[in-house]
Amino acid sequence: AVLDMTEVQKVTTIIASLNSSSSSFATDVTNALAAYKALPSGSKRQVLNYSVLQQAEKDLKAAERVIKQIEDLDSTLRTYASRAKSAKTAYDRLTNDQKSLVKNYNKLQAAIFELGL
Repeated sequence: AVLDMTEVQKVTTIIASLNSSSSSFATDVTNALAAYKALPSGSKRQVLNYSVLQQAEKDLKAAERVIKQIEDLDSTLRTYASRAKSAKTAYDRLTNDQKSLVKNYNKLQAAIFELGL
């Protein structure tokens, strides 16, 4: 049981140190999830800040979807304008925390400007 508490404390600390403005946020969330999942099932409920990890994972997934949409923008395609509009709408729907994770927003901004959206 002592080992479990030490592991629980480690996981709790890892989750508490998550910082969405860190360049390693995606890796940190992945590592925190792995550490949490490695805990024995009885110990998981002792991780009192698990909801923070759940929110971080949700934010990351939402941002990754928008990042992918922006990455896929190709000005040579006839669907460029509609795809850019769609990516802008998806970005606008993100929370501020999620928006801060979209590291390629400048590409979307350029497309919006270019297309006059």
